[in-house]
Amino acid sequence: ADFRQNLQQMASLCREENASFFVYIPSLYDEYGEGLLTPSVNIMMPGSIPVYKALLPHSPGVLKTLFLPYDEGRLSIAGHRVVGKHIADFLKRGFEQESVQWLSAADGRDIFA
Repeated sequence: ADFRQNLQQMASLCREENASFFVYIPSLYDEYGEGLLTPSVNIMMPGSIPVYKALLPHSPGVLKTLFLPYDEGRLSIAGHRVVGKHIADFLKRGFEQESVQWLSAADGRDIFA
């Protein structure tokens, strides 16, 4: 089955059970030695947690410390701290609105803007 179809089915099952559904979109850094920060997948859907945006403000020197050496896709301990805080803040903002309608807010739509 298609990856996107699987995500849509999971989201649909969660809606049926009145449960929230979130998708964590990881980032890659310095893939192929290009020194760029990029999302690992291009998925824009309600409930997408914009992890990519948490890493954008960091300089290349700092970004390098947020990933494991020689592994463009795995976060270091420091990287997990940055991303974990971003996810917690994202969820807190949404739940403070006392509604799951926040899942369609701009945070989910402009993840790669």
